[in-house]
Amino acid sequence: MDLEACQTWYISARMTRPILIPLDRSEIPQGEPLPYPVFDADYTLLCAQGHIVASKPELDSLLEIGLFRQPDWQSHSCQPQLPNLPPLGHADEPPASFEQVGLQPGTILHVRRAGGELLAFDTVKLVGWVKDEDLLISPVNQYGEPLPYRAGDQLEIKLLAGKGIVSFFSEITEFGSEQHAYLHLKYPEKIEYRRLRKNLRVDVGLLVSANGQTDTLDHEGRLSNLSACGGLLELNQLIALVDEDIQLTLSLSAAGMQHSLQLHARVRNLYTDERGDVPQVLYGLEFLDVAAPERLVLEHYVFQSLVEHTL
Repeated sequence: MDLEACQTWYISARMTRPILIPLDRSEIPQGEPLPYPVFDADYTLLCAQGHIVASKPELDSLLEIGLFRQPDWQSHSCQPQLPNLPPLGHADEPPASFEQVGLQPGTILHVRRAGGELLAFDTVKLVGWVKDEDLLISPVNQYGEPLPYRAGDQLEIKLLAGKGIVSFFSEITEFGSEQHAYLHLKYPEKIEYRRLRKNLRVDVGLLVSANGQTDTLDHEGRLSNLSACGGLLELNQLIALVDEDIQLTLSLSAAGMQHSLQLHARVRNLYTDERGDVPQVLYGLEFLDVAAPERLVLEHYVFQSLVEHTL
């Protein structure tokens, strides 16, 4: 994404008010990178070039706002990476302010009412921000439902950026008009940042069905931790040895949907835990040949778990 070109045009547009071409549904590809940045009638950048409109509710919400593009925009090649993790200015220096995080339109944010530790996070998208003034977020969550907030509500907001998690609090100052129905939030005065380990891994308790190369019967077990590359499997019996393969079947909730995954894994470590009433065999697994859709589901689940349980 040529973000600098997009920002330069955006600043110029606010000053000169060039002509914008309205877009209809057929010109917004669902599930594919946008070939150009998309604006509203007030020249507010809604979606940067390369942004992926992932669902029909998101597309419907954008179309209700009214979408436009620059007629002579020169498209630049873009290969978006999922999940969308904003880069930080310097790999070894944590950001000291919201501005230094360098968020781009379309960044995924996780929000809930402040003090609602037992509440689940809603997933929204950043529309844009102006330093020391405000920031704008989409008005619907990951299910396409309107956010259950009102002006004056205090929000806790988290996101993944670079190699860590950014957390801050803000207040809803107003809801936009029907034509521009995004939420306006106060610009955050301070942020918290926590660096993550190199291999993103979360503690879980996922029920799985597993079978080995020689023991082809399905055995019920659980994954006690998980990353996009592997996990720790707990079973009450031995079904494979080190360097042998195991097939896993499990169900994950990601991006508001339930996904059934079948994963091929190789045993890299093996040991027995005899502390409980029933000895457990623990398998350190590496996932092999994970297809892109399954990898994205795994990454989304891991990242969402990190955001909800970190800081």
